[in-house]
Amino acid sequence: MPIRNTMEPRQISVSKATGTSGKNSGKSLIIFALLILFLIAVAGFAWSYNGYVQTRKELALLSDPNAKEEVSKKETEQLVESLKKLVVLPEDETPTVATITDAAAMAKEQPFYKDAHNGDKLLVYMQARKAYIYDPNRNILVNIGPIYIDDQAQAPSTSTPEAKMLNVEVRNGSNTPGKGTLLAIELKKDPNITVLSASNADNKDYQGILIVDLSGGAKAGEISALADSLEAKVVSVVPSGERASSAEVLVIAGN
Repeated sequence: MPIRNTMEPRQISVSKATGTSGKNSGKSLIIFALLILFLIAVAGFAWSYNGYVQTRKELALLSDPNAKEEVSKKETEQLVESLKKLVVLPEDETPTVATITDAAAMAKEQPFYKDAHNGDKLLVYMQARKAYIYDPNRNILVNIGPIYIDDQAQAPSTSTPEAKMLNVEVRNGSNTPGKGTLLAIELKKDPNITVLSASNADNKDYQGILIVDLSGGAKAGEISALADSLEAKVVSVVPSGERASSAEVLVIAGN
């Protein structure tokens, strides 16, 4: 009997020790799991915050005309670098770039676009009189062709020697890719017009051709004649939502 009494407390003592160890292990696992969940939550918050900051930066770029111009410039430079690996491009000239969004419709108008796809890039070098269609997705040159400008139209005009030169910026305010570029090419035929640049407008819902007189009235006669030839409307203030222009005349090609 004494032996049995002696052994029983030992068994009870061992049992208590084992139970305490199990509880401690369970608590450790819970704490470890909570720590892991906390770290995951912190990482998720950091990722979301970084995404939020990046989105804010992108929105800021879209609302800043200077930033938008810088982004557009970098995109053009990247396109030129990619295309230079496929073909020799004109030097000392920055192309006008447009994105083709309705290749089928453009192909019906001009065979030059027959192999183009939506999303392809149209690069126009006005001084070199060359146009290129580049597919950035497949990294291939789709087509290359000349731009025809009537050289005789570039001869100095003797009928109106008093005519003043107009510095013009052209923008595409329509849903038709390349419309502004084509208008710029036509304007370059006039010896009294200097086309400073051709780009996309901030809005795409313009109707007809809009001419903005930024000369302060100094070129009213010339601008009036230009408006008559283009059947355009003339205003003296840049439309709301459109970025400012440093040219004397801003011409917007609408739908």
